[in-house]
Amino acid sequence: MSGSVTLASLISRARQRADAVNNEFFDDATDLASFANQSLAELYDVIVQADEDYFTTSRSLAIVGNQSTYDISAWAPALLKLRGVDIPWAGTTYKLTASRLEFGERNDLQGPIPAYTMGLPSRFSMHSRNIVFYPTPGAALTATVWYIPAPPTLAGAATFDCQSGWDEFIVVDMARKMMLKQERDAVAFTTEKEQLRGHIIASYRRDFSGPKHVTRRRYRNQMYPYGRRYL
Repeated sequence: MSGSVTLASLISRARQRADAVNNEFFDDATDLASFANQSLAELYDVIVQADEDYFTTSRSLAIVGNQSTYDISAWAPALLKLRGVDIPWAGTTYKLTASRLEFGERNDLQGPIPAYTMGLPSRFSMHSRNIVFYPTPGAALTATVWYIPAPPTLAGAATFDCQSGWDEFIVVDMARKMMLKQERDAVAFTTEKEQLRGHIIASYRRDFSGPKHVTRRRYRNQMYPYGRRYL
């Protein structure tokens, strides 16, 4: 099946698959709820590895002048992977695509450089749960942060949207965990899980308008003859 699934539906199906419908060895609220969310998180990782754009979302980040570091630990949904940052260009509708600053470049945006970047934070890096901008913003602005949120935790009536039978991956992995906890043979479920993983990787694409391609982020031209740009 596919579509929105709930914790209760996954638990019921996993019990059926593991032939444990009335088995009191497992508690729904503890054991099976934990198994379900572990398996959902693994499914989520499989999808993200296959397509970084699948769950990508965005949110605004208020930047103030003369402050380079911003704590994102309280974001909801929490950030799992950062995808990119858009910086508004001098109050216009145009956007500057900020690029990641590698550790070896940490001193490149000192000295006179902020003067000719017009105070725009054209680079960023992630440190623990902080985003750090370079050079330090010269004025207030609202950035757009694109990121992959952390996987949800199913509880109560919360749902998770699946497609093409992807929820079966969760059910099979839950059944596998149940078999292992009882020290029963889980080989069949392990094999089925890997087959489902292959199916998910093969069927994740929603956009068939064209193939993905490499994006050039550093380049040489008349403005940047040495291949390095700060804007």
